[in-house]
Amino acid sequence: MASIKFGNIVVAMAGKVAGNIYSKNKGGAYSRTWVKPTNPRTTKQLAVRNTLSGLSQAWRGLTQSARNAWAAATANFTTTNRMAETIKLSGNALYVSLNKNLADVNIAAINVAPAPASVGYLTSLVATADNSSNSLSLAIVGIDLTNTAFKVFATPSLSAGKASAGTDYRQIGYTAVNPTTPFVATTLYNNTFGNIGGVGTKIFVKLVPVNTLTGQMGTPIEAVAVVVV
Repeated sequence: MASIKFGNIVVAMAGKVAGNIYSKNKGGAYSRTWVKPTNPRTTKQLAVRNTLSGLSQAWRGLTQSARNAWAAATANFTTTNRMAETIKLSGNALYVSLNKNLADVNIAAINVAPAPASVGYLTSLVATADNSSNSLSLAIVGIDLTNTAFKVFATPSLSAGKASAGTDYRQIGYTAVNPTTPFVATTLYNNTFGNIGGVGTKIFVKLVPVNTLTGQMGTPIEAVAVVVV
């Protein structure tokens, strides 16, 4: 992996060019040779692909006036790309994006373009993992969660020396709308990774809020649990 220092003409790069990948991390900008990813076709991967395929088909089934309304709504739902630049999605991309978020928390798709709304958020997240009871519990404190559910991400049990989750996060499930505390994530965790790991290992957890009326995502919150006996 090569590091990069940009000059006056090119100031940043992200993405794939020919056989190289350009990106950045906490160490700065870098490039690496692109390697075709493996395709294990896990059950969860296939489920995601089926969801996206179904949403693309549903988009084609909308009336033209409905598709026009989604296209008009894109000005209200700008996002940022990998270069931190503000971009506007197409109507199709907005429809799929918001409805994929809803699908991730088990909420039915919306066909009418929504108006932007506030998204509830958590002010505190404390994760507790116990080896002897094989349990993972999340204590949460939130603001305005009336129409908010959360995507629940976690890592397998990682080395005690691990400083961050990196690419080890997997979505293990979701919460109910306006979840109560503590949220017991044991079954979700076990179904994805198996039993809680050894004492002293770390489990990173991330909750991502989703407005269940619009599909908008809010600000994620993360926590780390050191597995106890």
